Amino acid sequence: MFNRKQKDALLGLADLRLLTNEDLMRILSVSESSLYRMRRKGLLPYIKVTSTCYYSAVEIAAWLHNLSKAGQQPRQGTP
Repeated sequence: MFNRKQKDALLGLADLRLLTNEDLMRILSVSESSLYRMRRKGLLPYIKVTSTCYYSAVEIAAWLHNLSKAGQQPRQGTP
């Protein structure tokens, strides 16, 4: 079946909360095209399952925390 390491990894997934595009657009107050642009430029951590993008709530929280520490805001437009 599963070894100890695999079981621990699977148990860790139980705490993983994935956000959808709609969730993140609401949280960041950005449009779908802005969200796409941020992903394309590598500014936003995400995972892709088939053709759907998801965002780890933990990674997004850390990303926002790092931006706020640096005194930045999520970039929406082109530089």
